[in-house]
Amino acid sequence: MNHEHKTVTLLGGKTIPVIFDDGKIGELKVTQFKLRDYQRVFQISDDEFALVAAACQVPKEAILTLTPESYELALTATREVNEQGFFVYASRQMDRAAVNLRQMPPALLEKFIKNNVTSPTRSPMMPPPAG
Repeated sequence: MNHEHKTVTLLGGKTIPVIFDDGKIGELKVTQFKLRDYQRVFQISDDEFALVAAACQVPKEAILTLTPESYELALTATREVNEQGFFVYASRQMDRAAVNLRQMPPALLEKFIKNNVTSPTRSPMMPPPAG
């Protein structure tokens, strides 16, 4: 773990410069999710915009007004700030779900797949590989 990551974790987040699509310049504070919020955040983690908005503690609509470059910066900061907390939790949840699927009886698994083919399903976003 590098010094910068320790500082970000200790301070619970970082402030990043952003540009909005109307040309205005501002800042966003990207925060570390609180443990008490993990379950709620996991439920929205398939929506990248909502996840970044939650980390920045702003409405999703505010995130949608960022320039693409600023959005990518906010997304990267969200991953960095929450890498050792929320994303570890999310990974365990997904591993647990995968085990449950593997243990499901074939007929039930087929029914589950059939019912979810028409549903918009996405996986929670994962942090970048450690390295």
